[in-house]
Amino acid sequence: MQPPSSISPLVSATPGAWPLPLQKLRFQIQFNGLDVAQGVSTAPVTIAAQQQAQVPVQVEVNSATLLSLIATLPSDGTVRYMIQGTAEIGQTMLQIPFSHSGAVRLILQ
Repeated sequence: MQPPSSISPLVSATPGAWPLPLQKLRFQIQFNGLDVAQGVSTAPVTIAAQQQAQVPVQVEVNSATLLSLIATLPSDGTVRYMIQGTAEIGQTMLQIPFSHSGAVRLILQ
């Protein structure tokens, strides 16, 4: 069975004084330490200096892992997440690693 996929925006920012020509973005997403999704950028985007932009990404979700995560949610619905990957800059093929983590509260109805 193929995992579901979709195209979603991911917000990226550059704190520097120059625009950032983002050629490719690859990433993985973990919820509570479980790998639940992976993705890749679908189009080059230039992020203006000291700005942020939405980057369209193709996302593949591991449905079985996601369902098992939902079944074991704590009573308050808090899920720790981590997004990590690499950004390919310009025509240099330079790959810069990135990561971001935090927590969200899911409310299932």
